Amino acid sequence: MKLKNLKKISILLVLFVFSGLCFASLEKKTKIKSLPSYLQKGYVIQKDAIVYTRPDFDSLQIIRIPAGTVVTISKKIYRPKSHFGTFYRIYLKKPKKLKAYISEVDICEPG
Repeated sequence: MKLKNLKKISILLVLFVFSGLCFASLEKKTKIKSLPSYLQKGYVIQKDAIVYTRPDFDSLQIIRIPAGTVVTISKKIYRPKSHFGTFYRIYLKKPKKLKAYISEVDICEPG
């Protein structure tokens, strides 16, 4: 009697373990890209945040980014020569290799 119960329990345990392995292999495996030490993620908090060509409000405006967008920004804060405002360097996907800056008040740092 005890031997039959032990067999049932051992079979249930084996099935339980293998079912967990099967479900674990079905989960999506996403690669998390780590950022270099000089970059961070930021959230745009202002409606239609403006991206500039230089860290200056008088410089050319490139694009506007809607609120809630997650962007890659520098950890370094840039100050213009006029000493009015502070900016982060923003790394845009398109157009690539374009130096662009966004005002610090338009971004919320994570953390």
